Amino acid sequence: IISGGGSSLLTLPYEGMTLDDLRAVNRVLVTGGPAIQEINTVRKHLCRVKGGGLRLAAPEATFATLILSDVIGDDLSSIASGPTVPDYTTRADALAVLESYSLLERIPESARARLMNPSPEEERLRTLWEECAARTQTVIVASNAVLLDTLTEQLEHNQVFGTGLHVIRERAPVLGPVQAVVPEHLRRCEELRQESGVPLMVLFGGEPVVAVPDGAHGTGGRMLHYSLLAADAIEGTGWSILASGTDGIDGTAPAAGAVVDGATTRLSRKLGLEPAYFLRHFDSYGFFQKLEDGTGQHFLNMPGPTGTNVNDIMLWVHGT
Repeated sequence: IISGGGSSLLTLPYEGMTLDDLRAVNRVLVTGGPAIQEINTVRKHLCRVKGGGLRLAAPEATFATLILSDVIGDDLSSIASGPTVPDYTTRADALAVLESYSLLERIPESARARLMNPSPEEERLRTLWEECAARTQTVIVASNAVLLDTLTEQLEHNQVFGTGLHVIRERAPVLGPVQAVVPEHLRRCEELRQESGVPLMVLFGGEPVVAVPDGAHGTGGRMLHYSLLAADAIEGTGWSILASGTDGIDGTAPAAGAVVDGATTRLSRKLGLEPAYFLRHFDSYGFFQKLEDGTGQHFLNMPGPTGTNVNDIMLWVHGT
């Protein structure tokens, strides 16, 4: 069984690299802006068990893998960095990721050397994969798409918000910088609200990116940052939003996300909490924590670790 988190929990550095080297590379990647598929492209070329390495450690065996996908699009080679499926990326692809985000000089020298020096073993591993492919099976048992489909069905069937709620599940996955995602979601939701004219819920799923600069010491994550940006964007409107990570935690925060509405930032400003300040310092968790302390209301979603991860969900509600 393989799920999100496998990239961090299962690792075996190549000769000449240490576990601390891999940790340093991971810190650079997760705070530097690359999407998860790009991050895993780099990881696969720095670890013996990623990119099919675990499968090839026992080439004569029969492998069956059950997968809980935390990768949008369910690319098998990206989930947990694909320890039991073939990898079709190259070291050049990994270098391109690092260079496109100006991260190459920030990773340890051992990692740079591994990626920049060709290895004859890559062709041998491709041949070995061809030999054991017939004895390898993978099945996706959970994903962000499965979650959203199930959630949509339950909302429509159980009428959680009463009768007449129009539930729309947006199919396009949420990707890209979170500061670009929020205004696009607002535009899309307003468009749908004007078309429907009835109580409306719009469901989004995916994994936007937050690029955290060096020196930022705030506490937060993708969904908390999204929530704070969204709270500012919907001030004075009738929208309410839940943005949450499905693993129960978000980035460096103990919360999964937050619930906001058109009055959230008005309340914060009365308490002297300016959203722009907390966004600039990447301290979205700090913002909501102080807002809760000052108002006695609950904004943070604190389910605790759920034990799995199928990315993020964002629910926009109007007129209920």
